[in-house]
Amino acid sequence: MPYIFLKKLNRLIIYTILLLNIIISVDVYAYNNATCINNNIYLEDEFNRELYLQTIREIENKHWIKSKELIHKIIVIRPFGEIYKQSLINLIYVKWQNGEIEEALTDIEQFQKKYPGANNMDYILYMKGLINFSPKESFISFFNKDIFLEKDVKKMQNAYKIYDELIQNFPNSKYIEEAKKLLNFTKNSIAKNELNIAEYYFNKEAYLASINRANNIIENFKESPYSCKAKQILEKSYKELNMNINICTNK
Repeated sequence: MPYIFLKKLNRLIIYTILLLNIIISVDVYAYNNATCINNNIYLEDEFNRELYLQTIREIENKHWIKSKELIHKIIVIRPFGEIYKQSLINLIYVKWQNGEIEEALTDIEQFQKKYPGANNMDYILYMKGLINFSPKESFISFFNKDIFLEKDVKKMQNAYKIYDELIQNFPNSKYIEEAKKLLNFTKNSIAKNELNIAEYYFNKEAYLASINRANNIIENFKESPYSCKAKQILEKSYKELNMNINICTNK
């Protein structure tokens, strides 16, 4: 028993460290691009340059409301050029940080339609994935054993597709390694949610439902760390239905 406990504790510690690293890495990557200043922006007229730099300072200080005000001011004064495009991107970042999720996603959709060939489209996809499903949400869920709502599961699935799109279409992007980590992370989060649901149904003695959920993990997330646990639930569920089938061979 002590060995099993220590083994589980060790897995928990490793998972927590990995998850915290992802969260920190995500914040750094998203922040760095939102506060970047390229030469095209820097060489524009003095007033707009100073206004833009003031906006960056507000973002750096995490003053989201003030940042939004300044960004909107730039957009009105200079509705074209690089400073305009970068301000639209900054606005997405600021809204995300300010908890305006749906608004940020709407802005992304509009940006993609207006600038389908933008040089920083890889960052737009990166942010779109993050906004759909943040590692911070999974971190809270992991310790609370929460079951995500259906709409949240759809967001996770959307995030998975978005990261895959980024990887396929921008293989040389500086966000590629982050996207791969987040792709795997999102896939595992979906699998873990399915496992939580399978366990819930098993505890409620709804064995057919737990079998369906466990099978989904085994068939679609077989490389996830939750695959063997799903097999155990599957085996126990069959046993409760008087169907003794030895399924979990990978313990």
